[in-house]
Amino acid sequence: MEVTVARQYGFCFGVRRAIQIADELSAPLTTYGPLVHNPYEVSRLEGKGVKSSLDIQEIKTPNILVRAHGITPSVMEELKLKGKVIDGTCPLVKKVHGIAQMLDKNGYKILIFGQKSHPETIGTQGYIGNRADVIHNTQEAENFSGDYDKIALISQTTEIIGEFNEVVAILLKKYPHLRVIDTICEPTKENQNAAVELAKESDLVVVVGGKNSSNTRKLMLNCEKITRAVHIESPEELDKLDFSGVKILGLTSGASTPDWLFDKVVIKAKELAK
Repeated sequence: MEVTVARQYGFCFGVRRAIQIADELSAPLTTYGPLVHNPYEVSRLEGKGVKSSLDIQEIKTPNILVRAHGITPSVMEELKLKGKVIDGTCPLVKKVHGIAQMLDKNGYKILIFGQKSHPETIGTQGYIGNRADVIHNTQEAENFSGDYDKIALISQTTEIIGEFNEVVAILLKKYPHLRVIDTICEPTKENQNAAVELAKESDLVVVVGGKNSSNTRKLMLNCEKITRAVHIESPEELDKLDFSGVKILGLTSGASTPDWLFDKVVIKAKELAK
């Protein structure tokens, strides 16, 4: 069995930046919510004295780090009352906040392609008074209705490119004047494109990342459309997989998966391939 690795994988710029900030800051430190959707990386940070909490009243440390997903302005003000806030929001997410505010100020009905419960979408909504409608799939796009002279569509930065385009096509039939601003970030697109390329060349693709990681699940779904694909969190899970008939094993990882963990999976996979 041959083991191949995607040409691009793992931490995106925003997550890598937030992790670096946490590593460089002196503990004790609390992050508002898990800094990254990966239990192994969260555990590593906890070992360095980095705590995590979404309950502002529970935060006792003098330093508070905002994760890459971003937060609402109101939550930011609450955090500032608790201690020194270090803003780890990804600059690309901040750009989306600015675009949403510009559209809202200019009277557009805003649609966000994303997940209502995702912290990034919640954060963006906070900058525009929760006036946007969130659409997560083609069915919701089909069901959306209303008479709007000015309407615009933006996206959560980590969504799937193909699904975004499908939603755009549906909405354009209803609203030919729809203003489309593709805010899916380039690192996300590159990870997705690299995973698709890998899937086309592999009999099985193993996608490494936290089970609570939205972008990792999406990578797996993208690969699954092309070949057999599985989503694992740790190297040990490789022992449970069925490699029968697999001549080429492809490996990739989500934007919340640290390099050190992915490297362990690669080493384990190559041991099993011998």
